[in-house]
Amino acid sequence: MKHVVLIGGGHTHALVLQAYAKAAPNLRLTLIDAQPHATYSGMVPGYLAGHYTRDQLQIDLAQLAARAGATFLQAHVSAIDPIAKRLTLQSGGDIAYDIASLDIGLDHSGPGLPVKPFATLCDRWDSFVSAGGGHVAILGAGAAGCELALAAAHRLGPRSHVTLIDRAEHIAPQLAPALRHRLTRALNTAGATLHLGQSIAPKADLQITATGGQPHRWLHALTGPQGIPVAPTLQTGAHPDLFATGDCAHFTARPLPKAGVFAVRQAPILADNLQALAQGQPLRPYHPQSDYLKLLSLGGHSAIADWHGLTASGAAFWHLKDRIDRAFMARFNG
Repeated sequence: MKHVVLIGGGHTHALVLQAYAKAAPNLRLTLIDAQPHATYSGMVPGYLAGHYTRDQLQIDLAQLAARAGATFLQAHVSAIDPIAKRLTLQSGGDIAYDIASLDIGLDHSGPGLPVKPFATLCDRWDSFVSAGGGHVAILGAGAAGCELALAAAHRLGPRSHVTLIDRAEHIAPQLAPALRHRLTRALNTAGATLHLGQSIAPKADLQITATGGQPHRWLHALTGPQGIPVAPTLQTGAHPDLFATGDCAHFTARPLPKAGVFAVRQAPILADNLQALAQGQPLRPYHPQSDYLKLLSLGGHSAIADWHGLTASGAAFWHLKDRIDRAFMARFNG
């Protein structure tokens, strides 16, 4: 029986294990993650805003692995030898594999408090709120940074102030102009201060870094500037028995935004291809969608929606996002 090691409890691997729990594969499975829980990124702004409890956005990785017949190992992988097919653990020792898959996101280390790991962000946020709040500075005015700024402004209200800083001249430059306009208006209404075209953060009581991340250093031999290059089958180029998905992967056929929606759609492909490779069967390609529904929360019970360039906002879209997020988590915790 082939030993398949899933490195990281990201969205794709969580869904692969959920699929295997329903239809057990003929594989020996191991899941490795440094954290005991995976945090669903789509609900983190809602948690900061006070809409959700911690349990509502966490997946218990040991329980998920057990349901799939997998072994869960809480450990940090510090090196991989794709030739020898061995993983080195930070705590010492190593693990051999026949097939492995990486779903570890990006390295978000930097000044201030990184957005990931989410568990650390939520812990520090809880302590900050309990202490009475204060001035929050968020480095990075992409979509994630804007959502976090709006969530912080909603939760803290007039007792605090939120500043959003980015070296770009516009917030969320990857988004459509109409979407950026609504997002800017929401930030202004919330009383957030925008410092654009600069990267120097003002002094603040809490500084959160949401600048996008970079590939993990311990994977330097496998990665390029945008991540680990993968083929449509999600296999890494030089090592067909090593897969990569989610934000840590660079889909060479068509570079993709770093968005959870792609990681979710990669899950059934990865689940099938891990089994196919183990059984010597043909693998199938992943075909990313050309567009997808974008829902950005605005702090309170309101959200912006963008679908094929059509943009709108209001409470109905927050409730839609809430239903989608709760339905996603119900797959694991229901």
